[in-house]
Amino acid sequence: MGDDLSKQEQHSTKDFSKSSEYRMLKEDRKTKWYLRPISVVALLFFVLGPFGLPLLYKSPNFGKASKIILTIVVIMYTSYLIFASLEIARELYRRMEELQELLR
Repeated sequence: MGDDLSKQEQHSTKDFSKSSEYRMLKEDRKTKWYLRPISVVALLFFVLGPFGLPLLYKSPNFGKASKIILTIVVIMYTSYLIFASLEIARELYRRMEELQELLR
């Protein structure tokens, strides 16, 4: 009876190791955290911006089309952030000048 149980356990482990889910989990563990899709996207949009593009192109989990699309989106997003920052700086400068005029 003990032999039957161990044979069943070995059989179930072999079946699991051949399944596609197991292979995907195993491959995902081999991929470094900073090359995983969610990490790359998070780094692109919240941390590195366009400096994260080399990570995107090094990541094996993105196809050519998705790399191109993400590159364009990151460039547009970065351009918007630069433009918004400049507008905020101009507005702050204008308000500081108004405040200086009031204090004179």
